[in-house]
Amino acid sequence: TNLYERRRFYTRRGLSEGDDGIQVKKDQPRLSGELRESIAPIDRATILVIDDDVEMTGMLAEYLEPEGLDVEACHDGDSGLKKALRNDSALVVLDVMLPRLNGFEVLRRLRSAGSKIPILMLTTRGDAVDRIVGLQSGADDYLPKPFDPQELAARIKAILRRTSPDALEA
Repeated sequence: TNLYERRRFYTRRGLSEGDDGIQVKKDQPRLSGELRESIAPIDRATILVIDDDVEMTGMLAEYLEPEGLDVEACHDGDSGLKKALRNDSALVVLDVMLPRLNGFEVLRRLRSAGSKIPILMLTTRGDAVDRIVGLQSGADDYLPKPFDPQELAARIKAILRRTSPDALEA
C-alpha cells in the first residue's frame, strides 16, 4: 500500500502515525524506548487473523511482523475455522462480524472441537455484553476497535507467554 492509503486507513480508525512510523491512537501516550525494549521478545510465532477487512489485516501484518509475529489471514469465518482447526498457528485474532460464519460461532466451534488455541477477539462490537459473551465462550482476551497496535502486540505477547512458554526466547 502507498503512504496515502496507509494514512487514510489509520485516520479513519482514529489513529495517527508517530515519528518512528508506528501508528498510535491520537492523543495517546507512546511507550518510551526503554519501556518498549523491556517487553520480553518472543521467537517468531504465526498468528492467524480472521477478519473480513482485507486492508486492516494487511496493516496488522506490516505492524506485527517486525514484532516477531508472522501473520496469516482468512477473510471469512468458514475458511478461518478450517485454518484454525489445523493448529498451525500460535494464536487467533478473531473478528465477530464475518461473512459465512460469525466470530462467536467460529469460537464456539473451535472450543467444542476441543481446540485450546488462544483466541483474542478484535472487533467493533465492543459493548460489555459482547465482551462478556466472547470471554465466557472461551476467548482469552477481547479488544474493541479502534485499537492501538502497540496494545494489540502487547496483549498477543502476554497471551503467548502464558499459553506457549516455549515461544519465549531463552
